[in-house]
Amino acid sequence: MLPSASSLDYSIAWAKCDVNFMKKSLLTTLTTAICFLGVFSAQAEDKKIEHDIVIGTLHGQLRYATEVFAVKPGSRVSVTLNNTDEMIHNWLLAKGGEKDLARISEGALKLGADGMKKNFIPQDDAIIASIGLVQPGKKGATVFTAPKETGDYPYVCTFPGHFLTMRGVMKVSKNPAQAVVEAKELWLKIPRLETASWRWATNPAWCGFTFKEWT
Repeated sequence: MLPSASSLDYSIAWAKCDVNFMKKSLLTTLTTAICFLGVFSAQAEDKKIEHDIVIGTLHGQLRYATEVFAVKPGSRVSVTLNNTDEMIHNWLLAKGGEKDLARISEGALKLGADGMKKNFIPQDDAIIASIGLVQPGKKGATVFTAPKETGDYPYVCTFPGHFLTMRGVMKVSKNPAQAVVEAKELWLKIPRLETASWRWATNPAWCGFTFKEWT
């Protein structure tokens, strides 16, 4: 039995409605997707790396090759530790001064047998960012947001025995390039006590921390 004309008309009308509904649904889905892409793009732009820092290591000297660098307040920073030394090293950035670094270093030592597993990085509120233990010939990296407050923020290797000499400072400044230049110029003006084997000095770029350097 053939369907009546009215039934065919109803089916055609329903089919047209269904097609229109699908078109609207597809359009809504595409519009939503475009909006999400816009949001994600905006977020990606907000998280754009403004400072890409690579810190090497000096062979057999227990020192970072880069002992001072500068970034803008609140900027996104990427730090890579390129360990060209024959020893294991890490990198830890903190806020505060000598007492804070001493506490952090002591905390790293107290990790004891768990130290290697925890990268000799203790739990401490003063820690801003860190890179775990990096084997010789390897690299490690981290990304973080720089503090909004200008000033000096020390970094250090907390592997046992490295704390006293393997240090540096991240300067947060509205003019990073000038901050580095001023730190180096000031460093050259500091008098040094020369000895037969060692040169002892206080590097102002390191917030007054004492260290040893081979002559």
